[in-house]
Amino acid sequence: TRVGGSTTEATTASTSAVSLVTVGSLNIPAATPIFITFNYRKTAGAGLSAAAGLQLNSTVIFEANAGAANFHSSTSRAEDGFCWMYIAPTVTNYTSGFAFASLGRATSGGAYVAGSNFPVGLGETAAARPTAAITSVVIRGEAGHAALTFGVDEVHIYTWGVA
Repeated sequence: TRVGGSTTEATTASTSAVSLVTVGSLNIPAATPIFITFNYRKTAGAGLSAAAGLQLNSTVIFEANAGAANFHSSTSRAEDGFCWMYIAPTVTNYTSGFAFASLGRATSGGAYVAGSNFPVGLGETAAARPTAAITSVVIRGEAGHAALTFGVDEVHIYTWGVA
């Protein structure tokens, strides 16, 4: 079930992580699986990458880190891609379930140039999913250089029923 989203693009040229898209007014219980999708892009302008991060409520689950090159290559060209995130139900002693994949390519076409199956290098997250109900999902972003623009659009949040 789609429980929220934003179809308005948000961009940044910030070289530190900032909040780009906030989807609020949610009420997702802790024992509910969450699936998040969004499109992303970067402009040409510097030979550095750009990245997205995730915040649930006030907890940064993983931070946007352009230096990790999880979303874009460090080639000076326009690139775009797609990301999905799956967050498992949080129950006692099971608080760290998280899966993530992204795939980007040069906007002009050609081979895929960047992508990751895990955030922050080895699948490590900065924090576990909050044990409280999720009331907001925030997609964060960071451009690797002030000459780049990093954008996020078409953020959609879904949940699965709990048996």
